[in-house]
Amino acid sequence: MEQELNFRSSVGGYKKDDVIEYVENTNEEIFRLKKEKEEEAAGYQAKIQELEGLLRQEETNSSQLAEEQEQKLTRLEEENQRLQEALDKMETKWKDAYEEYVRTDNEKQMLKDKLAREILRLRGENQTLREKWKEAERQIGSQADYEAVHQAVSEVQYKIAEYVNVINKTQQSLAETYQGMNGIKKKLAAKMTKEEE
Repeated sequence: MEQELNFRSSVGGYKKDDVIEYVENTNEEIFRLKKEKEEEAAGYQAKIQELEGLLRQEETNSSQLAEEQEQKLTRLEEENQRLQEALDKMETKWKDAYEEYVRTDNEKQMLKDKLAREILRLRGENQTLREKWKEAERQIGSQADYEAVHQAVSEVQYKIAEYVNVINKTQQSLAETYQGMNGIKKKLAAKMTKEEE
């Protein structure tokens, strides 16, 4: 608060002691105020430096966090791409395996039908030959006729046995194919279940 100046007067002006005292008091007050302002300014400066440090740390943390998130996102995208490629390959394998299964099943059915017709034909031939054999036995004129008929019947029986063997091998091969198909299906199902988790 501003104080009113009141110097004592003397001959030729004011009293020197009063003026000197006033100047000294004013200097002390100015020094005190200056010191307070300097301390206050230093406090503000320290606070500014502290805030700037916190800001730099926050920027560093944010940058590191953003970089970590970017790296994590990149890893996840790469993993997703890998899984998608694996899924595409599995789907392709499953499609190929299914097509092979259908083709094999069709071939199996065609082969079974063909073999069934052939067996019926051979059984008919066998029956005819047996009848001829019996007829030949009744009317046999020589040992050579008997042997010829007997050999023809044996050949037909051999062919029938051969076709039965082929059927058995085909059925065994198809059973192995079915087993392989089931194995592929189980692996594919397990893989898909694992990827969904």
